[in-house]
Amino acid sequence: LYGVEFSPNGQYVYFSDVSRYLYQFDTQTKNIAASRYTFGNSERFDSPAQLQLAPDGKIYVAKNNEEFLGVIHN
Repeated sequence: LYGVEFSPNGQYVYFSDVSRYLYQFDTQTKNIAASRYTFGNSERFDSPAQLQLAPDGKIYVAKNNEEFLGVIHN
């Protein structure tokens, strides 16, 4: 794993890894591991790296070797 960030309300946690995937887990369920949602290698999240929650409530995703950020809107 590379980056980690919680959603603004703390319900979800996001992880990025070096294999080009972004994962979402629901922290308010009994089986957190089973709640995993995987964002595949897409244009929006190609090579995800560091994650950062911004004051606007969005999570911005730095992308390796890219000049633009990805974003998780909600």
